[in-house]
Parts: sequence; C-alpha cells; structure tokens
Amino acid sequence: MKSAGRKISSPSVSLVIFGLATAYICVCGITSLWLGTEALIISVLVLLCEVAIAAEAFDLRHPSMPWFLVMWLFSVAVAATVGAGNYHTSYGPYKTATSGRFYDNIDQDAKAAVLMDAGVLSFDSTMVLDDTLSVGLALGGVTYCAAPIVSSQGSQLAAAEEGEAQKVGSAAMAVQFWAIGLDCCGSRGGFVCDNAGEAGAKSGLVWIDPSVREDPSLELRRYMQVVQASCALHDIQTVPQPLFVHWVQEPRSVLLGMFTRSMLVLVVSSVICIVVASIMVFLASYYFDVGVQAPVEEFAPDVVVHTGAGPFAMHSKHVAETEADAPVQPASSWLPSVFKSKV
Repeated sequence: MKSAGRKISSPSVSLVIFGLATAYICVCGITSLWLGTEALIISVLVLLCEVAIAAEAFDLRHPSMPWFLVMWLFSVAVAATVGAGNYHTSYGPYKTATSGRFYDNIDQDAKAAVLMDAGVLSFDSTMVLDDTLSVGLALGGVTYCAAPIVSSQGSQLAAAEEGEAQKVGSAAMAVQFWAIGLDCCGSRGGFVCDNAGEAGAKSGLVWIDPSVREDPSLELRRYMQVVQASCALHDIQTVPQPLFVHWVQEPRSVLLGMFTRSMLVLVVSSVICIVVASIMVFLASYYFDVGVQAPVEEFAPDVVVHTGAGPFAMHSKHVAETEADAPVQPASSWLPSVFKSKV
C-alpha cells in the first residue's frame, strides 16, 4: 500500500498490459489443453497470485484501477470461454484419439464392448457407412446426426434395401459403431459429416464427450436419441453402448490438423488479446492522466485534509499549526482607533 501522504502515482502501462496478457494466456492455455477440476484450481491459484502482485505493484488509489480491474475480469472470462471451446472442438478429440489404442481391420464380428479403449478404428473393406439409414434430430438448436457403420454383406443393410420389416434381434447382428456429426445431415438421410461420401474413407476417430467420463452428458444422451430414432425408423438394433466415431479418410492428417488448430486458436487469440489490451490500456491511461486528472502535487507528510459539507469547510492540521505558531500581536495593533484610548 502506498502512504496516504504521498502523491497518487499512475500505474505502469507496460505492467498493466503484461498482467492482462498473462491472465489471458494462462487461463486460455490451461483450459485449452487440460479441462477439468485440476485446471480450474490451477487457474484460480494463478489469478490469485496476479491479484497479490498487483496489490503491491500498483497504487490502488488511482482512478483508473477500477477500469483496469474490469478489463482483467473480462479478459479472464473470454479466456475461459475460448479455451473451453478450443478443448471441446480441437484438442479434446485429438487427446482422446491419441491417448487411445489403434485397432486395424475392424470387421462385422467386432464388438464395441471390447474396443472401449480405442482411439482410432480402421475398418476393413467389407464395412461401410450407410447414409441411407442416417437420421438427424434438431435438438437445442443443433442438428445431431448419426449413421450406422455396417457390413456391406450384412442382413441389416440387405433388409433395409429390400424394404423388409425384419428386425435383427441378436446382439451379434446389432450395430456396434455409429458415425456422428453436428449440422451435417438431413432429417432422413443426407449424411455428409466429416469425410462421409468419400470412397477411401474407412477410418473412425473415436468420440468421447470431453466434459464427462462417467455419467452420460447431455450431448451423449442426444446422440443416443438419434441412434434410437434410426433404429425405430429402419427396424434395426444397436448395442446399449455403441462406439461413436468421426468418419475420416486419413486419421493421421486429421489428428495433426486438430492439434495445429488448437495451437493456432491459443496463439492467435493471445495475440489479439495483447493488441486489444494495449489499445484499451493506453486509452484509459491517457483519459485518466491527461484528460481528467489535474497534476497532483506532493503533499506534506503531516497534512491531513478534512472536507466538510461545503467548499469553505476545508481545514488542515498544517494550517492549524501555522496559525498557532504565528506571533500574537497586541490588541492595540488591530483594534479600531475609537477603542485604543480605552485599552
């Protein structure tokens, strides 16, 4: 804390910009690469350290400090939002795929229950994505899409093509794998998510909801609703816990693109934050130091100013002491002449 008897000092522009940029980069980086309870705790600790440093480095009496605090809180909120979105859309799927196992030559006999640790699935030539059995449901303003991955020689596909109402009741013939996506299909058919429709696409990046690992999340429940709708509409069966994948042609290049995109979001957004913060801090400093504030003079260490109700009610200890130390003049020197004779 600065002494009350000293001049109010303006905060360093470079330090303010550094604090805003550091808060954004730390929070956005943590939430982009590691979303969870641990990330929240670390972010809070970093922010508390910044608050403690700022309390010692800046003169909190300066009128610009409340505005800089608002900028700091806003940058933290934006960083958390951008970081969480970056994790869900790019780094989370990348982390899920690379941390899981790679399974090759997945055929019609493969079971989803024994492949729950998969990150990337490569299907054999007999497995196809049947977009004629896909369904899209508009839920919460977003169209959730799902299409079954089945054998080209399977009874499910044959029954669907022939228009038969045959329901496959055994778990061996139930659909184990579903390709999914958002806003990339019609209500019935028209599945074009990821690399669907490309002849060379035979791989799937396993999707796991990044926000939850145990209890079914809202997004997972909605995908299951789409799967159930497809099963009811086309008289097919699925297992209770199928594997959801993003249907791709070159999984390695897709994973590299996910990682690159997540890093670009972090770097580019941080640069934008620094530029915007610099402009806002310079403008705020100019406004408060030049446009509003008059030059602040150095106060004497023993001055204590008390302001009363009106402009003439200002008194100071310094003024009182000055008056007390002044020499006392005799009454004859200041009384009117009419009273001097009586004195």
